[in-house]
Amino acid sequence: MQQTLDSFLHSSPLSLNANSRHEILYNSTATNSPFSVNPPGPLLINMASSTAAVFTLLLFLLPPALSLPPPSPATSTTHLPPPATKSAHSSPPAASSGLSTGVLSLLQSTLTEIQQVAGIVSTFPGGIIGGDLRLSSAISDCLDLLDFSSDELSWTISSSSGTSSAANPGTGDHGSDFRSWLSAALGNQDTCKESLSSTGSPLASLASAGLDSIAALLQSALQQLPAGEKIAPPRRLLAGGVFPKWVKAAERRLLQATALTADVTVAKDGSGNYTTVTAAVDAAPLESGRRFVIYVKRGIYVENVEIKKKKWNLMIVGDGVDQTVISGSRNYVDGWTTFRSATFG
Repeated sequence: MQQTLDSFLHSSPLSLNANSRHEILYNSTATNSPFSVNPPGPLLINMASSTAAVFTLLLFLLPPALSLPPPSPATSTTHLPPPATKSAHSSPPAASSGLSTGVLSLLQSTLTEIQQVAGIVSTFPGGIIGGDLRLSSAISDCLDLLDFSSDELSWTISSSSGTSSAANPGTGDHGSDFRSWLSAALGNQDTCKESLSSTGSPLASLASAGLDSIAALLQSALQQLPAGEKIAPPRRLLAGGVFPKWVKAAERRLLQATALTADVTVAKDGSGNYTTVTAAVDAAPLESGRRFVIYVKRGIYVENVEIKKKKWNLMIVGDGVDQTVISGSRNYVDGWTTFRSATFG
């Protein structure tokens, strides 16, 4: 029997030596097994398998008198786990839109925090009327950005209640809208902090804690949103002439049209309705439910065009590359913040 056992152990594929251990580790890594761990994990697992095989052989070779008794019914009975109970830490009930009441509570708290920070920034002395361009620009940046964030949170809350409004610019895809709005609101706080930090003013320290609190609340809300669709790899949105699904049929026809009927025309020579792009933008209706088309004739327009948040559905068309040019010259060195230095935005 000893000779038979020795012979089996030396010929068994389960016997472990340096070569077999190396092969096991290699195969485990190459196949990405869920049991792949760093040594000595695979070695222990395979040693256990080898030991089990040897033990089985010993039981087979033992005489009947020395055979182990069969397991008792008590030990062979399979015990099922108790029924799962609801955890004390389970998520609160969700609203009709899929947002939990916890997320809605976070958004309400964030709105309150935004109002408090806006109050600190707007009442800071020496800003708007103090003659410091960078500080006044930073204060304007923050007030605008906080206002944007407030709107984005309000849109999220109103959409979650299932109510539709003409003042809600959502696409109809609640999951995408919520993530877009809250992500934008989160980025707004960083831009506000950056603008204030560049001033060297104590206002940056005064507003810092509130801005950090807003960011933390928004991060928590984003983490608790229902999982959205898997994001596809980067692609050209108009590849093959296919528009994104949120571009409606009327908008597609407008983008594909070879000739447009403009609502107003901008021309430097005075042959249009306005001589500057800014004047035409200012004349556009607020919160327009349809596209307002501005045609800008060829020429170089030296101006910084700022489109306010209530100027909805603007479409600006020129005469082509190198024909209609809008050029600005704001920069950080001259005292502007990065946010205010954009030529068109």
